[in-house]
Amino acid sequence: MPYRTFFIPVHWPREAEAELNAFLAAHQIVEIERRWSDQGEHSSWCFCIEYLERRKSATAPVAAAARDRIDYRERLSPSDFRLYCLLKDWRRDLAAAQAIPPYMVFTNEQLAKMVELRAATKADLEKIDGVGDARIEKFGEQVLTVISKNGAEPNASSGPTV
Repeated sequence: MPYRTFFIPVHWPREAEAELNAFLAAHQIVEIERRWSDQGEHSSWCFCIEYLERRKSATAPVAAAARDRIDYRERLSPSDFRLYCLLKDWRRDLAAAQAIPPYMVFTNEQLAKMVELRAATKADLEKIDGVGDARIEKFGEQVLTVISKNGAEPNASSGPTV
Protein backbone atom coordinates (compact mmCIF):
# COMPACT_ATOMS: atom_id res chain seq x y z
CA MET A 1 0.00 0.00 0.00
CA PRO A 2 1.20 3.52 -0.66
CA TYR A 3 2.32 5.89 2.07
CA ARG A 4 2.52 9.66 2.25
CA THR A 5 4.23 11.78 4.88
CA PHE A 6 3.18 15.24 6.01
CA PHE A 7 5.00 17.67 8.30
CA ILE A 8 3.02 20.29 10.19
CA PRO A 9 5.43 22.96 11.49
CA VAL A 10 4.83 24.54 14.88
CA HIS A 11 4.98 28.01 13.27
CA TRP A 12 2.59 28.81 10.41
CA PRO A 13 0.88 25.39 10.23
CA ARG A 14 -2.24 26.45 8.26
CA GLU A 15 -1.01 25.66 4.74
CA ALA A 16 0.36 22.26 5.77
CA GLU A 17 -2.82 21.48 7.72
CA ALA A 18 -4.96 22.36 4.71
CA GLU A 19 -2.87 20.08 2.49
CA LEU A 20 -3.14 17.21 5.01
CA ASN A 21 -6.90 17.66 5.41
CA ALA A 22 -7.43 17.77 1.64
CA PHE A 23 -5.42 14.56 1.25
CA LEU A 24 -7.38 12.81 4.02
CA ALA A 25 -10.69 13.85 2.48
CA ALA A 26 -9.69 12.56 -0.96
CA HIS A 27 -8.30 9.15 0.03
CA GLN A 28 -9.42 6.02 1.79
CA ILE A 29 -7.15 5.97 4.85
CA VAL A 30 -5.92 2.68 6.26
CA GLU A 31 -3.71 3.93 9.08
CA ILE A 32 -2.24 7.15 10.43
CA GLU A 33 0.88 7.33 12.54
CA ARG A 34 1.78 10.65 14.10
CA ARG A 35 4.94 11.75 15.91
CA TRP A 36 6.04 14.98 17.55
CA SER A 37 9.50 16.12 16.49
CA ASP A 38 10.92 18.45 19.14
CA GLN A 39 13.43 20.61 17.27
CA GLY A 40 13.02 23.91 19.11
CA GLU A 41 11.92 26.61 16.67
CA HIS A 42 11.70 23.95 13.92
CA SER A 43 9.46 21.54 15.87
CA SER A 44 6.70 19.85 13.92
CA TRP A 45 4.16 17.06 13.82
CA CYS A 46 4.95 14.28 11.37
CA PHE A 47 2.07 12.22 9.96
CA CYS A 48 2.70 9.00 8.05
CA ILE A 49 -0.47 8.07 6.16
CA GLU A 50 -1.11 4.61 4.72
CA TYR A 51 -3.92 4.76 2.17
CA LEU A 52 -5.66 2.90 -0.61
CA GLU A 53 -5.42 4.10 -4.20
CA ARG A 54 -8.70 5.18 -5.74
CA ARG A 55 -9.47 5.24 -9.42
CA LYS A 56 -8.57 8.62 -10.82
CA SER A 57 -11.52 10.63 -11.98
CA ALA A 58 -12.03 14.23 -12.94
CA THR A 59 -15.07 14.24 -10.67
CA ALA A 60 -13.49 12.45 -7.69
CA PRO A 61 -14.10 15.29 -5.18
CA VAL A 62 -17.69 15.62 -6.39
CA ALA A 63 -18.21 11.85 -6.25
CA ALA A 64 -16.74 11.68 -2.74
CA ALA A 65 -19.02 14.47 -1.54
CA ALA A 66 -22.05 12.80 -3.12
CA ARG A 67 -21.16 9.46 -1.54
CA ASP A 68 -20.96 11.10 1.89
CA ARG A 69 -24.56 12.27 1.51
CA ILE A 70 -26.14 8.88 0.84
CA ASP A 71 -29.29 8.42 2.90
CA TYR A 72 -29.22 4.73 3.74
CA ARG A 73 -32.71 4.96 5.24
CA GLU A 74 -33.96 5.55 1.68
CA ARG A 75 -31.55 3.16 0.00
CA LEU A 76 -32.17 0.16 2.27
CA SER A 77 -35.39 -1.63 3.19
CA PRO A 78 -36.62 -1.02 6.75
CA SER A 79 -35.26 -4.37 8.00
CA ASP A 80 -31.94 -3.80 6.21
CA PHE A 81 -31.73 -0.30 7.67
CA ARG A 82 -32.22 -1.70 11.19
CA LEU A 83 -29.32 -4.11 10.62
CA TYR A 84 -27.24 -1.29 9.15
CA CYS A 85 -27.87 0.79 12.30
CA LEU A 86 -26.86 -2.13 14.51
CA LEU A 87 -23.64 -2.49 12.52
CA LYS A 88 -22.96 1.23 12.91
CA ASP A 89 -23.50 0.95 16.68
CA TRP A 90 -21.14 -2.03 16.84
CA ARG A 91 -18.55 -0.14 14.78
CA ARG A 92 -18.84 2.97 16.98
CA ASP A 93 -18.29 0.94 20.17
CA LEU A 94 -15.36 -0.99 18.68
CA ALA A 95 -13.71 2.17 17.34
CA ALA A 96 -14.09 3.91 20.71
CA ALA A 97 -12.56 0.92 22.51
CA GLN A 98 -9.59 0.95 20.12
CA ALA A 99 -9.34 4.77 20.02
CA ILE A 100 -9.60 4.89 16.23
CA PRO A 101 -12.03 6.68 13.91
CA PRO A 102 -15.06 4.52 13.00
CA TYR A 103 -14.27 4.63 9.27
CA MET A 104 -11.04 2.76 10.00
CA VAL A 105 -13.13 -0.23 11.06
CA PHE A 106 -15.50 -0.10 8.08
CA THR A 107 -17.02 2.80 6.13
CA ASN A 108 -20.77 3.43 5.98
CA GLU A 109 -20.73 2.27 2.37
CA GLN A 110 -19.01 -0.99 3.33
CA LEU A 111 -21.51 -1.63 6.14
CA ALA A 112 -24.42 -1.03 3.76
CA LYS A 113 -22.90 -3.43 1.23
CA MET A 114 -22.52 -6.09 3.95
CA VAL A 115 -26.21 -5.71 4.71
CA GLU A 116 -27.20 -5.85 1.04
CA LEU A 117 -25.07 -8.96 0.48
CA ARG A 118 -26.10 -10.48 3.82
CA ALA A 119 -22.43 -11.31 4.26
CA ALA A 120 -22.11 -14.66 6.00
CA THR A 121 -18.48 -15.59 5.33
CA LYS A 122 -15.10 -13.92 5.07
CA ALA A 123 -15.27 -14.64 1.34
CA ASP A 124 -18.41 -12.47 1.19
CA LEU A 125 -16.51 -9.64 2.91
CA GLU A 126 -13.70 -9.91 0.35
CA LYS A 127 -16.21 -9.00 -2.38
CA ILE A 128 -16.70 -5.54 -0.85
CA ASP A 129 -14.58 -2.71 -2.24
CA GLY A 130 -11.95 -1.60 0.28
CA VAL A 131 -12.34 -4.58 2.60
CA GLY A 132 -9.03 -6.37 2.45
CA ASP A 133 -7.26 -9.08 4.38
CA ALA A 134 -6.17 -6.78 7.22
CA ARG A 135 -9.71 -5.61 8.01
CA ILE A 136 -11.10 -9.10 7.63
CA GLU A 137 -8.43 -10.43 10.00
CA LYS A 138 -9.09 -7.69 12.59
CA PHE A 139 -12.87 -7.35 12.40
CA GLY A 140 -14.29 -10.10 10.15
CA GLU A 141 -15.49 -12.59 12.75
CA GLN A 142 -17.08 -9.87 14.87
CA VAL A 143 -18.99 -8.22 12.02
CA LEU A 144 -20.17 -11.58 10.70
CA THR A 145 -21.44 -12.43 14.19
CA VAL A 146 -23.44 -9.18 14.35
CA ILE A 147 -24.94 -9.89 10.93
CA SER A 148 -25.78 -13.52 11.68
CA LYS A 149 -27.42 -12.68 15.02
CA ASN A 150 -29.48 -9.88 13.55
CA GLY A 151 -30.90 -11.02 10.26
CA ALA A 152 -28.54 -13.06 8.12
CA GLU A 153 -31.35 -14.52 6.05
CA PRO A 154 -31.75 -12.89 2.63
CA ASN A 155 -34.66 -10.43 2.62
CA ALA A 156 -35.26 -10.96 6.34
CA SER A 157 -38.56 -9.38 7.27
CA SER A 158 -38.37 -9.71 11.03
CA GLY A 159 -36.76 -7.03 13.19
CA PRO A 160 -33.22 -7.25 14.49
CA THR A 161 -32.23 -9.12 17.60
CA VAL A 162 -30.78 -6.86 20.24
